[in-house]
Amino acid sequence: MKTPRLCVLDTCVASDVQAAGLWAAVSRLDIVLVVPQVVAVTEFRTEDIDAAKDAGILVEPLSDDEELLAAALVRTYRRPSPNDLAALALAKARGTTLLTGDGPLREAATAESVPIHGVLWLLDQLVELAIVSPSRGAAALQSMLDDGSRLPPGECGRRLRSWRS
Repeated sequence: MKTPRLCVLDTCVASDVQAAGLWAAVSRLDIVLVVPQVVAVTEFRTEDIDAAKDAGILVEPLSDDEELLAAALVRTYRRPSPNDLAALALAKARGTTLLTGDGPLREAATAESVPIHGVLWLLDQLVELAIVSPSRGAAALQSMLDDGSRLPPGECGRRLRSWRS
């Protein structure tokens, strides 16, 4: 049996997944999703984190070494928030992928050689693996956009047209 890979969620991707009601669906992917505890306790309502945990999403504190790395990243990068840099530190320290849509955080992750994907990649996976139907993928994407997600319009339009047809 293949061991699922770990992916660290930042605030914006976790918010999009929450807005679209996709916790249960993303938990069916062959990945283990982790939200840094500092992000969970400072940026989410208790019921939202409870829903994520119920779906098998892990909420983990940073180790001492990860805390030191996060502090170093805060000194290096000015634009991502400290919470976003905690997610980057977690992904870098554990040698895994960071799921983010935040531009400055994506730039920092690239500079730190941390692989990145965004919520559109998650949606693509869900539809391609038939975990959700294309129409459910379109509805989820529309929910994210309606909730204020700042996703690339061209990419979103292409998916919405494809998945609605």
